[in-house]
Amino acid sequence: MKNIKLLECTLRDGTYVVDFMIDTETFFSFTQQLIATGFRDIEVGHGLGLGAYRTHSAGFTDEELYKRLAPLASQARLYSFFIPYVGRPDDFRLAREYGLYGLRIGTEPVYLQDSLPAIEQAKALGYFVTLNLMKSYSVTPDGLAQLVAGVKDLVDVVYLVDSAGHLLPDELRAYVRAIQDRVGMIPLGYHGHNNLGLAVASALELIKEGVEYIDTTLTGIGRSGGQHPHGNHDCGAGQEVRRPILSGCLFIANVTHCPPVSRLRPVQGQELGLPQRGHPVRLRRIPFVL
Repeated sequence: MKNIKLLECTLRDGTYVVDFMIDTETFFSFTQQLIATGFRDIEVGHGLGLGAYRTHSAGFTDEELYKRLAPLASQARLYSFFIPYVGRPDDFRLAREYGLYGLRIGTEPVYLQDSLPAIEQAKALGYFVTLNLMKSYSVTPDGLAQLVAGVKDLVDVVYLVDSAGHLLPDELRAYVRAIQDRVGMIPLGYHGHNNLGLAVASALELIKEGVEYIDTTLTGIGRSGGQHPHGNHDCGAGQEVRRPILSGCLFIANVTHCPPVSRLRPVQGQELGLPQRGHPVRLRRIPFVL
């Protein structure tokens, strides 16, 4: 089995849960503690990617965030998301100046050709580039494999993305095998949402098929039905958890100066008025799972 890389995405996908209202000091403290816990591949930034602060709610600008995180860039590999129709090339140029290591370019299969200029520019800047094929299921396995064949030499990793969290493990396996049949054993990743509760089972199945990069978040916090929960993956894979994390929510509460989970009595959609570095928190999905 190849060396599996777990990419920790709480500080990007998890920001959906608080309407992206996290300030730079919280990002810094959280990233510091993730590094201390043992994570070395960490995604940070606005849930919708670089440049999204201009058109969506945000507790920071990109420059504020990456300038604050710059001292940590030598301690871990920091990645950010970029959607070409949301951000601009100048956004990832700026982040690179502050030490961002990886750029995860998200595009739907139908728009892949429109994303090629961004991929080429990112590689020219020295980024480790992943291509995240959002809504991978919008084309057939063979159709996706044909698209991957055209870009496999342009990016470092190609990600299968189950944006709706509804693909079964054997369906995902069919995509991986179609890609491998067409282009061989290239570096592949999996970003799976957990709407059916199958993200961990799917990840473990795909690892057997040769997928090397797996996105996770603490307790599965993330957009829609949530993400692939890191702790569950460790248990399912029979790996030793690098440092006991009984609850990612306790971890989050500690970093953000929120009260302990035992004192929270949230109601879906209720504005709690809890201080998150000066921002009220609206919990769209209650992630307090112990």
